[in-house]
Amino acid sequence: MKELNLLVALIKTLPDPVLLLDGHGQILAANTPGEVLLGYPELALKGVKLDELVISKNGPQPDVNGRTAWLNGQTNDLQLAKKDGSLFSVSMAIARLPLAPREYYSCVLHDNSKLESLVAARTKGLEAIVSELQETSRQKSRLVSVASHEFRTPLSNIQLSSSLVAHYFDRLDKNKILHHLQKIDQAVAEMTGTLNDLLSLEKIESGKTEVQRVNLNLADYCKVIAEGFKDQLQPGQQLQSHFRGRFKKVYTDEHLLRHCLSNLLSNAIKYSPEGGTIRLESGAGPGQYWVTVDDQGIGIPEADLEQLLQPFFRAGNVGGIPGTGLGLSIVRKCAALLSGSVKLDNKPGKGCQFTLILPVSKTDATT
Repeated sequence: MKELNLLVALIKTLPDPVLLLDGHGQILAANTPGEVLLGYPELALKGVKLDELVISKNGPQPDVNGRTAWLNGQTNDLQLAKKDGSLFSVSMAIARLPLAPREYYSCVLHDNSKLESLVAARTKGLEAIVSELQETSRQKSRLVSVASHEFRTPLSNIQLSSSLVAHYFDRLDKNKILHHLQKIDQAVAEMTGTLNDLLSLEKIESGKTEVQRVNLNLADYCKVIAEGFKDQLQPGQQLQSHFRGRFKKVYTDEHLLRHCLSNLLSNAIKYSPEGGTIRLESGAGPGQYWVTVDDQGIGIPEADLEQLLQPFFRAGNVGGIPGTGLGLSIVRKCAALLSGSVKLDNKPGKGCQFTLILPVSKTDATT
């Protein structure tokens, strides 16, 4: 009895869940971590057979010649039943204690459910990384495909125009030569735009884009942007710029804002008919400022709205109009970097209106 009391006192000091067993697998004592793990109140485990707690596929393990089948060393991945009947995975390390003539065994329990949860979390994390790598690979493949497709036509135009000028220079008048040079300039501009879109998306998604805000006169800035696009208008198209609001100056990143406006205006011009009107409106007030691009183009089919801002996605009604499907995705990502959002008012077949809504910084000027 003296030895038993000493063993009980010893296991009570241990931080791990420990049971004290006799030679028949009957629990003589348990420390507090063991009682908590198995869901038993204090001293309630005394007299319980270990076989009553261990659950196999066929139910509790039977005794073998009056001795428990578990007094053989370490056993992994067993199912133990708690007091409330719930099961959990456990590993047991059982060792005989050298105190003759009676047999005593220590049984250290290790809760595998925590390890399983950790493994599950790590597995989920690895799956997310693999999925991200696969998506990155798919995007790179799409980048190559888009670049190849979008460069093919302007490169062909450059080759054709330069070849005509080279071979028939002495037969072409000045206007014909100028026409071919303009086609070359246009093709170069198209390729530059495509390349800029690809580089912008890669830079944003890699986290290399830093927001660098400056004080900006929003009204003047939008007028300058609009003027820069007037030479891209189709025959008969008009581009109007207006400012509404109390404050003209805002504190923002002009490069990210330029990405947004350039892509929105480029799309508005591209998808609007000849003779159509594109409106660029801006304004600022308490709490936010906004820029709206309104066109009279083909609009967006309702079925395509959900995927509209995803990279490389193009609406089903664009037909043969060239494009990469990156512009609106870049707008969304730039707006997010500026803690803003993009709102769409869509009228399929009649045009659409994109509104960039951005928060006003505390350092925004109020004049």
